[in-house]
Amino acid sequence: MRIKVNEQRAQIYAAIKKRKNHLSIEKRFLKMWNGCTHEFNFEKCPKKVFLMKNNEVWFEQDFKNEFICCHYSLVWSVFANEFGMEYLETQLFMKKILEKHFKLGYLTPIAYTYVERAKLEIQSRLEDLKHYGVDFGEENGFIKHCK
Repeated sequence: MRIKVNEQRAQIYAAIKKRKNHLSIEKRFLKMWNGCTHEFNFEKCPKKVFLMKNNEVWFEQDFKNEFICCHYSLVWSVFANEFGMEYLETQLFMKKILEKHFKLGYLTPIAYTYVERAKLEIQSRLEDLKHYGVDFGEENGFIKHCK
């Protein structure tokens, strides 16, 4: 199973490199990333860093996991609409750029909408409560739904 995933990744990387506009795709992502300011408020959100531009969150990293959330309409959809990239292709491309330019290859980019962000927030808060001994029980299905 693992071999097939690695083969698929290799095929996607090769397909991205063959694109005539490969460098323009990379420049487009870097322009988005480099134009952001890093914002944090460790009192309200102690384990998060937000990359913001024009008072909007473009990227969000939660230190509890190894994901970097990318705003769907501001970031993720650009690669689908302008370059015709599929979800996995976009994810692997961003991961490679994060490693190459910022040594953040351990982060896995994911697209999120406000609904998905709310689910991540709920899951994060539930994890905090579990840490303090609050037991919700997995049988109620709510925790499973948010994962």
